[in-house]
Amino acid sequence: MVPTMPISTPQPLSPDIEDARPGLLRNGIVVLDEFLHGNRTISVAGPGEERSIAVVTEILGNVEVDWVGTSSRMLLPRPCYRCREREPSQLQLRVILAGEEHVDQIHVAEDAESVVVLVTVCCALVGERGERMDVPCNVWLDEPLGDRVVVDGSRGAPIDLFVPDV
Repeated sequence: MVPTMPISTPQPLSPDIEDARPGLLRNGIVVLDEFLHGNRTISVAGPGEERSIAVVTEILGNVEVDWVGTSSRMLLPRPCYRCREREPSQLQLRVILAGEEHVDQIHVAEDAESVVVLVTVCCALVGERGERMDVPCNVWLDEPLGDRVVVDGSRGAPIDLFVPDV
């Protein structure tokens, strides 16, 4: 049997919300989090604010609903702080990710003086949980790096070159 890796590790929710999750998912609504600040509030993502709130209150009754958008994820630029050329024309970028974040895309533009990179990361709309990790991401360049500077497009600043401990 091949071990499986969970795609998502949901936050523990109250038993009544756990029981309601199948009905909410049938309506395209994902429960992201639950807060107890006097009134119970749940954060949800689903197809339209009014419809999502109406379905949640119909299924769960008296809860406050915080609609965060149509999706539980968003794409954001993420800075790179280190890079190295692993082999001619293969650039490794180092990006800090947490929890279930993952690199969505790496944009690269090259000229004679520089290589500019912009990394986009898929993040949770409601607080990413989990340990922060320094993650390698490799991209291929049109030609070897040579003396060109690597620039992080999200900061407009050069990225430090590093040599790993061997």
